Amino acid sequence: MVVLDEIQRTPERFQALRGVIDDGRRRGPGNGRFLTSGSASAAFLGQSSEGLAGRISYPELSPLDILKCGLSNQDRLWVRAGFPASLLSQTDADSFLWREEIIRTYPGGEVPQPGPRIPPAALRRFWTILARWQGQFFNASRIAGALSAHGRTVGRYLDLLADLMLLLRLKAHAANAG
Repeated sequence: MVVLDEIQRTPERFQALRGVIDDGRRRGPGNGRFLTSGSASAAFLGQSSEGLAGRISYPELSPLDILKCGLSNQDRLWVRAGFPASLLSQTDADSFLWREEIIRTYPGGEVPQPGPRIPPAALRRFWTILARWQGQFFNASRIAGALSAHGRTVGRYLDLLADLMLLLRLKAHAANAG
């Protein structure tokens, strides 16, 4: 097996991989010869699906959850989140510092270049507001007011974070018919 990490940084490799995969299929090695990893951004998914349509699958690696960690770790999991490095840190302070670094460094390294730009300070404020309002119905205009931004801007921020798989949108359990 060949592992290609951060493949989204060299999109020309998708075309080369396509030829190698097709040649291998004709000769019979079958599936599973390459493992690619990289950003979960919409840009990566778009690049790979265009070049490798029918030759690639996207398993979603979910964070650690209560089923994986056990009920005895539920409080720790709730505070530290489902990232292994955060959850397994020696202290709460170390875990907090790791999460702070993710928030500080993620926009520069993972947000696709042609995508909308979110200044790191705005992203931090947006994440903080979302964290405080979790479990509630999403109201873009209320969040926009808290951010001093437009509702459309908040919608774009939310779309980008969902595309980057940094948040998961849950649909309402029941529609408001009124």
